[in-house]
Amino acid sequence: MTAPQRPLCRGYRTSAMPLMDSCERYFGTRDLYTVLSVGSDASDADLLRAYRRQALLVHPDRAEAAYRQPATASFQVLGKVHAILSNRQQREIYDEQGIVNERCDPIKQVKDWDQYFRHLFKKVNVIDIQSLEEAYRDSEEERDDLQQAYLDFEGDMDRILEVMLCARIEDEPRFRKYLEISVRAGDLPDYPAFSSQSKQKRESQKGKVHNTKDFENFEHQSVIKFLVNEGVDTPTIYERMFAVYGERCPNYNTVEKWASDCKHGYESVEDGTHTQQEEDQGPSLFREVSQEAEESALHEVGLDRTGNSLTALIKKRQKKHQGSKHLILEEQECKLSGKTKRQTQKARV
Repeated sequence: MTAPQRPLCRGYRTSAMPLMDSCERYFGTRDLYTVLSVGSDASDADLLRAYRRQALLVHPDRAEAAYRQPATASFQVLGKVHAILSNRQQREIYDEQGIVNERCDPIKQVKDWDQYFRHLFKKVNVIDIQSLEEAYRDSEEERDDLQQAYLDFEGDMDRILEVMLCARIEDEPRFRKYLEISVRAGDLPDYPAFSSQSKQKRESQKGKVHNTKDFENFEHQSVIKFLVNEGVDTPTIYERMFAVYGERCPNYNTVEKWASDCKHGYESVEDGTHTQQEEDQGPSLFREVSQEAEESALHEVGLDRTGNSLTALIKKRQKKHQGSKHLILEEQECKLSGKTKRQTQKARV
């Protein structure tokens, strides 16, 4: 099993473009199996499971209006790929000749790829996507993907973290522990890039984990604070944040707790009363929020401090790493008060 393939978001048209060209445009590969992140020996059940996982990640329902067109295009490509590979005759033709007949019945009969997806699976929402991530973590599927990534990149943890689905920087110790056990057991080769990593680099990564997590929490809390003050309810806050942050979004319970803290404006005590100091300071999560950092966080979800909508155009591209690709943020342009401002750096707390 290969590491999950993440989609590109450039260009929107798919109807007039050959399928394999669309695969290359949106997923960086012309290989149908690689689009679904499976091997050529995948069973029908493997194909279905891989299609569901990939489709959930790019489903238009999770995208805000500004990103819905590229998400829809990627979603349609996935549906066509699954329709081809799940048809025995068309799969044999592709396996033997490497070509796709786009006029074949599996594709021609589908008028709506969203209906095709919903015919195979129940209605999907953002909670399903979060559940997918939770089920994937620490699963056998994640461990298989981790082993494959370890082999692909010969133990380079930086590249492994780039291609692992739902991976965050703080997952590095967990991944390393599992890989060390596998190496000692003889299940994986001992690559120098993995075993000889310097102590200094490990310490540097620990600091990076701490600082990155602190910044993300601060950023998320700043957004929640603003939206709560604007009267936005918790479910809407969560859906909006998930559409923007994706796998970096805190879970619903965390959003609910932070929103509740912000609404109260202070920390409750046992007898139901509050000290003057608590009332003056407000909840500990939102004290001393710098204006620069808060505005930066608000831009991420398409708001300015007055509540006006912004037009956020985020371009994502893939960077090659020995045949694998990962999404990186190229630029973000926000239309604010009739003028265009380019955000060139993250705010510092």
